[in-house]
Amino acid sequence: MISIRHIATTILIFVCQVVFVAAQRLDWIRARNINQWENVLRMAGNSGMGIFVQVCSEWSQICQNMNQVVLRDRTLIRELNKQFIPVQIDGDSQFGQLWIRHYNLPGYPVHLFMSANENLLLRLDGAQDREAMANAAQKAAIRLMLYPQLQSAYVAGGLSVKGFNELLLIEVDNHGVEASRPIFDDYVRKFGETLLSDTAGLMWISVFGLDLSDPLFARVRNKWNLLDTSLFDRQSFYEASLNASLRRAVRDSSEEVVDMLIEQLVPLVATDNNQARKTGLQIRKLYYFDTNQPEKFFETLMTELKDSSAQSRREALVATANELLEARNTPEWGQIAARIMREVIGIKDDMNARIGLAGALTLAREYDQAIVQLNLARQMTNDREFRSEIDAMIQRVRIIQSQSTTE
Repeated sequence: MISIRHIATTILIFVCQVVFVAAQRLDWIRARNINQWENVLRMAGNSGMGIFVQVCSEWSQICQNMNQVVLRDRTLIRELNKQFIPVQIDGDSQFGQLWIRHYNLPGYPVHLFMSANENLLLRLDGAQDREAMANAAQKAAIRLMLYPQLQSAYVAGGLSVKGFNELLLIEVDNHGVEASRPIFDDYVRKFGETLLSDTAGLMWISVFGLDLSDPLFARVRNKWNLLDTSLFDRQSFYEASLNASLRRAVRDSSEEVVDMLIEQLVPLVATDNNQARKTGLQIRKLYYFDTNQPEKFFETLMTELKDSSAQSRREALVATANELLEARNTPEWGQIAARIMREVIGIKDDMNARIGLAGALTLAREYDQAIVQLNLARQMTNDREFRSEIDAMIQRVRIIQSQSTTE
C-alpha cells in the first residue's frame, strides 16, 4: 500500500525536478513591437542586467539548431541567465525588419549582447557552437560592467592604452569607425608613437588611418619594416588615411589638401597610373559633392568617364543622377542631374531616361520642361499601365508647380 507520505515525497521530488529543468532553459521574451522592446529596456535598467537578443526566423534550420542544441547547454544557460535578459525577435516581422535595417543584419541567426541603454556590447553573425557562444557571453558580461567605467574615465581624461583599446572595440561595434574617430584622435594625441609598439594600437591605426598632416603618419611610413604585418594592414592604412585626409579637406574647404593627398597618397593606394588617375578624379568629385560645388562636380564626372565605353558611361551617369536626386534637393543640383540625364539620352534614348530627366527638371523647378519630358516618355510606350503611371507623374508635377507658385 502506497502511503500518503510516499506520495508527498514523490510530488516534492517531481516539483523540484520541474523547477530545476525550468532553470536550465532560457526564458525568452518575444518582442513584437517597440512598446514590448521598451518594456525590456526598463526591465534591464531596473535590474542592472544586459540584454541578449536573438534575431531569427521560424523557418531557419540554423536558428532551430541553435535553440534546440547550443542554447540548451546548462553551463551556457546559467551564464546567460545570470547577466542577461533573453529576447527573441522574429526577423520576418515588421518589427524584425526594422532591426535588420538598423543593424545591417546579413541573415539568420544574429545574436546581439546589449546594455539597458541599447549600447551594443558584442555581436555574433551566423551559427555559433557552444564554446563560441559561451566565450561571447563572458566577454559581453565583462563589457557590460566595464563600459560605463570606460566612458567615465575617458571623459575624465584618465584612460590607459588598454582602456582606449577596450572602449574603441565597443564604440566601433556600436557606432562604426567614422563616428568613433574623435575617440581615436584623442588616443593618438595622448599616446602618439608608443602605439606603434602596441598590438591593438597598430590595429586601430590601420583601421582609422591618419591624416597626412599628423606627424605620426610620417613615422608609420618610416617604420614599415619594423611593423608586425599580421597586425598592421598597409593597404587598409593607406585607404583609411586617404579618407581621413579627404574629410579634413572638406572640413576646411581646402582644395590644396585635396591636391596634396592626390599627389602623395593616391600613388600609394593605386596599382598603376591609370588607377591613380581615376582615383584622383573620384576624390575630387567627392570633394566637390561634399563642399556643394555642383558645376565642378559635373566637370570632374565627365572627365572621369571620358575614356569609358558608351554603355559603361551611360550606366555610371544614370547611377550618379539617381544618387543626386536622392541626396541633394536643391535646384542647383537638380540642374546638374538634368545635364547628366541629357548626356544619358545622348547615348541612348528611352522612356526611363526621359522620366529621369523629368525628375531632375522638377527638382530644378523647371516644371513645364518636366511635363514635356513626361509626355515624350508617354509616347515611347503603348503599355496602358505605364501610360497611367506617367499620367499620374504629370499630375504630381502640376501639383508641385502650383504649390511652388503660392509659396
